[in-house]
Amino acid sequence: KIIKKVSDKMIAWKTAGTRLYQALPADCLTSLKPCEPLQTSQEQAPLPEKIYPNLKDFL
Repeated sequence: KIIKKVSDKMIAWKTAGTRLYQALPADCLTSLKPCEPLQTSQEQAPLPEKIYPNLKDFL
């Protein structure tokens, strides 16, 4: 049953997001390294750059 019509742009956004999500495990396996836990709290780390737009920004 069709609930609502979906634009081609929305499908493209969802497809790109799915590809990004599916690539995360491989990225983790190749880039993560063991580390020691912090002994003291630190200042807030900078937020990572935005690599994927939310739907409102995409459309």
